[in-house]
Amino acid sequence: MQNNVDLDNVSVEEFDSQIPFQISFENGIFKSSSKADPISIADIVIRQDSISVIVNGDSTDAQEVISGAYNAVLAQAGYSNKFSEDCVAARAHTCFTVARLNFGISSVFSEAIQTTLNATVKSDAERFKNIGSMPVGTSQEQLKNYMIVPKVKALEFSITRFDKSSGASEVCTLRIAPRTKTDVDMGDYVFISEYPEDVHNELVKAFTDALPS
Repeated sequence: MQNNVDLDNVSVEEFDSQIPFQISFENGIFKSSSKADPISIADIVIRQDSISVIVNGDSTDAQEVISGAYNAVLAQAGYSNKFSEDCVAARAHTCFTVARLNFGISSVFSEAIQTTLNATVKSDAERFKNIGSMPVGTSQEQLKNYMIVPKVKALEFSITRFDKSSGASEVCTLRIAPRTKTDVDMGDYVFISEYPEDVHNELVKAFTDALPS
């Protein structure tokens, strides 16, 4: 994308809106004022209207890093202002939790669905092997050399929040996925949600308690 700006005839507002501004930092530590151990940082992104961080910790750690980044940016610009809640117009969360599940995620589906998958897609019928990119002219005999292994890789729920007064809506995501490719059938699963940490943890516990053991 190219931005063409007439610097001689442009207002400050127009300049700010047309010139993209983003500073990113990856991998580092932040000396916490409330904890003995430093906070491990995966990513900090500073934009004109927001600061987002990814930390190996909890929401309190993330907030401390955001406050520190805010103060550092203003200090570099020559301002003495410090972070306060008055600076916050909106706050968004994304939480990650790894949970050990002793079963494949496909077990959450009914027996009828699993039976149907095994009887059709996973069957030896050649027509169900003709999926994806196949060489032109592949014969039915050649299809017999293929086998099909269906797997449920992840569960993803779309959660829409409606404002009954204004009609505005926002779509958020709750996702449960294997931590690695080898964990598809059994092992560590990552729960990802856009809830605050306390609600996220409550949700993870509710799910793990409800899923088959």
